[in-house]
Amino acid sequence: AKLDGLPSGANVTNTSSVTSAGALMTTGGTLTGDLNMKGYKETVVEINQSTFTPTLTAGTMFQINQACTFTFPTVTTGKSFTVLVPTGTHVTWSGTNVLWNGGGEPAKSSATDLYTCMAFGSFWYAAQAGTGYA
Repeated sequence: AKLDGLPSGANVTNTSSVTSAGALMTTGGTLTGDLNMKGYKETVVEINQSTFTPTLTAGTMFQINQACTFTFPTVTTGKSFTVLVPTGTHVTWSGTNVLWNGGGEPAKSSATDLYTCMAFGSFWYAAQAGTGYA
């Protein structure tokens, strides 16, 4: 298939040729304007171990399936993740540079809880996004 704006036989491994045609290389680039994506799905990582530190390359949604010490990863501005803690599962939060909504680590409910974490500057901003799902 021919990319509009590039002559037949053009070098499509050359970033400047590809971007001049209004396309992006698969290794990066900047999009502006509205972005409509179809079929996008986040990867859920199931945690079945007693200690866990996410890398955020395997996924950004985590479900803790057993008692676990969850250590926050290194802060990288713009990164975020979600953690689901099902009914009856205990999690201990660990890590530096974590600021919890309300000033402290929230109490776990007796049902399923949902947590969101976003990195800005030098901190993870963490919040119990939902509690008591039954």
